[in-house]
Amino acid sequence: MEIVLNILIPMFLIMLTGFLCIHFNVLHQETPHFLINFIFNVAAPALIFIGMATAPLSQIFHWDFIFATIISIAICLFTWIFFIKKLYPKKSIGFAVLIAYSVSLGNSAFIGLPILVLVAGSKGMILAVVSSVIVVSIFMPFVTYFIDKSMNKNFEKIEYGALKNILKIFKNPIVMAGFLGILYSATNLPVPAIAKSYFTILGSALAPVALFAVGAGIMWSNIKDYWKILSVMSFFKMIICPAIAYLVAVLLNLSNLETFALVLIAAVPSPKTAYILAEEYNFEPELMAGHIALTTVIGVVTIFGLILFASSVDPTLFKAFAG
Repeated sequence: MEIVLNILIPMFLIMLTGFLCIHFNVLHQETPHFLINFIFNVAAPALIFIGMATAPLSQIFHWDFIFATIISIAICLFTWIFFIKKLYPKKSIGFAVLIAYSVSLGNSAFIGLPILVLVAGSKGMILAVVSSVIVVSIFMPFVTYFIDKSMNKNFEKIEYGALKNILKIFKNPIVMAGFLGILYSATNLPVPAIAKSYFTILGSALAPVALFAVGAGIMWSNIKDYWKILSVMSFFKMIICPAIAYLVAVLLNLSNLETFALVLIAAVPSPKTAYILAEEYNFEPELMAGHIALTTVIGVVTIFGLILFASSVDPTLFKAFAG
């Protein structure tokens, strides 16, 4: 219990510090944007590369976990596409897919990854990276394709847009760092001590900066305008999605660590990319901003509860932090 509290309380305080710094104008309103860029382009790739490069290939390819991730996300995604089309029949398929995306997927790179690194070390990091790569390489192209399709009836432009989105996958710093790390691991060469220290120190900034940025990015103003639909979306995102992930993990007989990672990633708040896409295509960005803010606040409670529960079921999950 002491180890868990030593994780939970500092995490909460870091997020709270970020929120207060923006609320009281200690930092500029644009600060979260710059921090997210640093995490996405520098800290996360550094940690991912060194983690993958120093891990045996046998530890990287968790096929049962990969399959469970795809199945659990797909169940949530298609359920919500159907629900939104029934609820808003006049809305486009792109709008329905974007809402489903925000409800079915989580902010795994900025919240799931730091938490798994803190509580489970390199093994947890590998599972988080695998999940992020699945989202970027499988579900993001699906989402952007249908958004483009609903906004543009020119088939050739749609196909060209889909190709551009696929090419973007290989330029994603997280995907690229993971791919390069796997390639280096396959060589069985040791990482030079200086390089290992460099990437490790740089990557160690991920957890505190990511948590600070999440807290700093919480905005309350959009929640009250959409509270009815947000209540339903947030309940599904923070309760039903993790429950579905847990059922899939049980059915596929995943290990305790894989189960914890799968449920945790399903339980993290909605991804900020949902807001970026909503703003770009004018699909009610205020709704997306409210959903991200509300799930972030709820996640402070539900994620901490999940970690407490997991620690009571299997205390060895937190050996990395204790050691």
